[in-house]
Amino acid sequence: MVHNDIMIIKSFRILVASVDFYGIGMSFASALRQLGSDVLLADYTPLKYNSNIGIRILIGRLFSENIRAAMYNWDNERITRSILKKAKDFNPDLVIIYKGRYLSSAILDEGLRRMPETRWVCWVMDPIEHFTILEREPLKCMDAVFVYDRDDLKFAKTINQNSYYLPAGYDSSQYFPRSDSKAIYNLSFVGSLLSYRMRYLEDIILDNKLSEKQVKIIGGNWPGLFLSKKLNSNNYSSFLWQNNYISPVRLDPEQVNRLYNQSDI
Repeated sequence: MVHNDIMIIKSFRILVASVDFYGIGMSFASALRQLGSDVLLADYTPLKYNSNIGIRILIGRLFSENIRAAMYNWDNERITRSILKKAKDFNPDLVIIYKGRYLSSAILDEGLRRMPETRWVCWVMDPIEHFTILEREPLKCMDAVFVYDRDDLKFAKTINQNSYYLPAGYDSSQYFPRSDSKAIYNLSFVGSLLSYRMRYLEDIILDNKLSEKQVKIIGGNWPGLFLSKKLNSNNYSSFLWQNNYISPVRLDPEQVNRLYNQSDI
């Protein structure tokens, strides 16, 4: 709005609902606050994709497929109701959901009908093709869907026509060059150890003949990595596991920034 040659920017009320993953929700909420918005952050930890891989493995071993499906369905309903309650209490102009895999489409659709003035969007941080059919359903309820990988856009539009490419960025207040750090690793990686990522890392390491002392791979914390390695020895028999390239720790954002500053790549 422009009034008497002065631009007035409305302060939006925004609810950021984010999976608890290396402070990504906190970083985005901080950026929105810097733009003048009133922001409420709602972190959640899903059962199905819990960062503790050991919990996921134990659930897979202890319960049948039908029981697991019921547990995950209950957990998705729990998360969706929690987000809807926070949205009802906060009354935001906009709700931004990160990832979007852990929702109940039926409960979400019913809740959105009761909040017609609020716009709901999802920023998908994983390849949508990896989503199950049920995980894709909530995306149909959204006013808009954003994907961080341009290659996902065409597929996303088959689910929701209002899909757009929005590349990932970084929080410059948390990730920045440090004058007190020097490179001690040729390569570092922090994130989930998905199979295709493992293959990429292994190819780079083998092609460049990098030793475990030249590489730092952060893939999670004990007991998750230990249990997943022991209980799934066939799946975790890769070169990286067997030669101790993977560190069983979980870093906070400050530690991640320091690691980045200690790495060439």
